[in-house]
Order: sequence, then structure tokens, then C-alpha cells
Amino acid sequence: MPIKWDPIKVTDATDMLEGFLEEAREPLEKALLVAQEARNIENLPQYVGQYFINLAYSIEGCLGGTRFNQPFDGWFRGSIKRIREAIPEKALETERDRQSRGVQQALV
Repeated sequence: MPIKWDPIKVTDATDMLEGFLEEAREPLEKALLVAQEARNIENLPQYVGQYFINLAYSIEGCLGGTRFNQPFDGWFRGSIKRIREAIPEKALETERDRQSRGVQQALV
């Protein structure tokens, strides 16, 4: 049974998302460094330092990295990967083939 949604549009949207998320990587990495360094502020109360720890943890979750000596993709890459895996490969090929032949007008 054919799908009713356009896999090419989903692929294009996913490519755009991936591009924007990649552009956000560098500023987020800089924010992570600031959050980590802020924990070293002299006489910083633990309850304030915990906010920096939580923020750093959230940024790492988005970007990925290594936890418990195991690399992980992070929420951004993981989500993009799951979207791509959800697109039926055969449907994508069929739609690309259909579009490459052009649109044929009905005679009736």
C-alpha cells in the first residue's frame, strides 16, 4: 500500500533541520564551556552551581558526546536519524523516479 505523504518533502525538511542544527552546534559548544567554567567561580554556592551543571547536562544531551565512557549521538542527531529511518526507502525511490519523469496531464 503506497504512503500518502511525500517522502521527498520529508527528506528536504530533515536536511534543512540538520543544517540549522549544525549551525547551532558551535554556539552551543561555547555555551557548554561557559557553563562548565562557571562552576569554578570562587565561593559559588552549591545551589547556584547546580543550575550550571543542569544546563551543561542539557546542552550535552542535545549535542551528544561521551557519558560513562560510551559515545552517544545526542537528541539532535538521534532525532534526525530516526526521521530518516522512518522514511520507507522504496517509497522515496519511487517518488524520485516519478518526479524525474515529470507530471503527465490527464486526457479527460
